[in-house]
Amino acid sequence: MDEAAKIDGCGTMQIFFYIIGPMSKPTLIVSALLNFIWAWKDVWYSNIYLGRPERQTISVRLLSLIGDKSVEYGQMMAATVMMMLPVILLYFCAQKYFDEGITITELK
Repeated sequence: MDEAAKIDGCGTMQIFFYIIGPMSKPTLIVSALLNFIWAWKDVWYSNIYLGRPERQTISVRLLSLIGDKSVEYGQMMAATVMMMLPVILLYFCAQKYFDEGITITELK
């Protein structure tokens, strides 16, 4: 596609903004979404870097609900829903690009 655009008279920046950019948009959005999900559910590094309780993320606080002999199921379910809500909302916002990114990788 680059060569076809050069033959048609496009410059380097036009090729980037009109051909490469739109073609790589779904891939970049899927990559960003998966990276956000990975960082959002990360417990290990969040627990190491954010040691004080007032700085801990939801995923680290979720682990604190599990006691030695009992589990706070009501609080755990509420925290799990709160933890999943941003990921689900981001997926619904980026669902079009997510589906395009999956179908593009299947064709190649």
